[in-house]
Amino acid sequence: MVRGLSEARGVLRSFAPDAVLGMGGYTQVPALLAARVAGIPSALHEQNAIAGRANLVLARVVQRVLVSAERSTDQFPSGKAVWTGLPVRSQFFSSSAEEDHAGFNVLVLGGSQGAYFLNRLVVDTLSALESVRDRLRFAHQTGEGDHPWVDEAYRRGGFRAEVRPFFHDVHRVLRRADLVVSRAGASSLAELAAVGRGAVLVPYPFAVKDHQYANAMAFQAEGAAFVFRQEEIQSNRLASLIHGLIASPDKTREMGRKAQRLSQPDAAARVCEELERIAGGGTA
Repeated sequence: MVRGLSEARGVLRSFAPDAVLGMGGYTQVPALLAARVAGIPSALHEQNAIAGRANLVLARVVQRVLVSAERSTDQFPSGKAVWTGLPVRSQFFSSSAEEDHAGFNVLVLGGSQGAYFLNRLVVDTLSALESVRDRLRFAHQTGEGDHPWVDEAYRRGGFRAEVRPFFHDVHRVLRRADLVVSRAGASSLAELAAVGRGAVLVPYPFAVKDHQYANAMAFQAEGAAFVFRQEEIQSNRLASLIHGLIASPDKTREMGRKAQRLSQPDAAARVCEELERIAGGGTA
């Protein structure tokens, strides 16, 4: 910590920022503490519905706490928290035409590294989806390690699928999707909301303070997602859900509209406004 604080002081001296923004985790601690010592205004951003330990501690030393979820404001000192939403790239709000949208498109996202549980769950579901195989298309982000066997499972089953270790153009496959099967990280959910897509969410069970479950429940409360604990969801249950949604396309469209209500398209602008405010000496 001492070395990190010293390095952070050096960066601040050389860069001379008007304000410092921490985006979560312990790596932000030295920078925000160094800013406090140097008298530089600072803020932090809490992405999740349940605040992390580092942010709860650092909330005492920053001028402003910016939150993704409106209900998170009451976890921080009175008057410090401001609901801004979580900024996502502008491509997710693009109004460009969707790609070929034939069939019922299922997108599987396990985060940037993939998720073995979701990979296994969806592959095990394929046999129960054979009767609707011709109506289904999949896009599946597997992570590097699971890519070969997941890709082979789709090929062996005769399903149309775009299987990649990682989608660098996730905004494209999100726009094409009718349903998303995903973990419930804050960034993933912000992107779902921006595009407006309903989801089956299986929160990562070992997330600190079970924050992914809290993130997911905000979507379920809005009617934008089905949420399952990892021990609750099995392949037959997922298959039944997909069968039902294929038969009721209006349901997925309605879930997407409800997801979009949770989006904050101007989140980046709101964050910048708050940083400019504290840099100008404002604290309220």
